[in-house]
Amino acid sequence: MTSFPATSTPEAPTLPSISFGAGVRLLGEDHYLKELEPLGLSRRGFRALCRALQVPMLHVGKRRFVDVLSFKLAMRAVVRVGHPDFLVPGCEEIRNGRKSFWTGAVTTLDLKYFQRNFRHLLAEILYSSKMEGVTLDRKEIRDLAKEAADRMVRMCLQLRPLDEQDRIKPEPAHATSHS
Repeated sequence: MTSFPATSTPEAPTLPSISFGAGVRLLGEDHYLKELEPLGLSRRGFRALCRALQVPMLHVGKRRFVDVLSFKLAMRAVVRVGHPDFLVPGCEEIRNGRKSFWTGAVTTLDLKYFQRNFRHLLAEILYSSKMEGVTLDRKEIRDLAKEAADRMVRMCLQLRPLDEQDRIKPEPAHATSHS
């Protein structure tokens, strides 16, 4: 019987992440940079993309983390069928000034659209997980849906004052004379 000598393969450095149960999973920006490496997206470019998608980053020491679900939902919102092209900050069209307005290309996520379609976006994410072979049991789906609904409520509560400001326009001050 032939035996092969044990070889030690250098382990890839683990990328930082933070997890608080099934509902909150934050990945370090290095994880996203590794995924986007073939596209040549820099750290600065990734941060600009997060700002354009309106996905906040958690700053811890010298590291930054992004919530996986928030990033997925924002990406799903900008790449849905029938929507205009989304121009990532620093892309060639923007750098060369070729942003065609006739195509309706956009450079930021429309939060009002996102809020109106949140349930559909979440359903698409869950459905695509099934299609990719990720199996979720009923409890996991229920927990994820509840967490997403709770996040939506919190997000709407945070944005409600802005919506009210948009809805209510200040009346012009009229000079009144008292005779």
